[in-house]
Amino acid sequence: MKIGRRVVGLAALIALCMALAALASADTADDAYNEGIRLHESGKAREAIPYFDRPIRLNPRDAEAYTNRGIAWPEKGDLSRAIADLDKAIKLNPKYARTHGDRGITRLVQGKDAEAQQDFARCFHLDPGMRTVFESLIEKARAKHAGKP
Repeated sequence: MKIGRRVVGLAALIALCMALAALASADTADDAYNEGIRLHESGKAREAIPYFDRPIRLNPRDAEAYTNRGIAWPEKGDLSRAIADLDKAIKLNPKYARTHGDRGITRLVQGKDAEAQQDFARCFHLDPGMRTVFESLIEKARAKHAGKP
């Protein structure tokens, strides 16, 4: 009987340790994600990219982390990685309007106007309020593609 209690006690201790480790990882992932957002919002998108890697590594289904990393890649000049992350985010959550709009912006910069228009149409269909959010971003992306400052 004593061995059975020890095994049950040991199993409970192991389960508790695993739960605490998962909780610590979640906090670390949340902290990393929040730091990435802070950096991106403060104009340091290049530095934000590694902060989105951890939440993606811990939860490969985190569409928002893929979206945020996707909008940071163009700051490093890597539009193909941006599209890859935004495609992944859309695959994970096709109803998140913002990601469609962000991919549209990246496609405009790439000169892929027809594909960008499809992204914007989907974005505005999912959330008509996004039209006002993206108006100035679309103009900036068009100017960037045209080589204007």
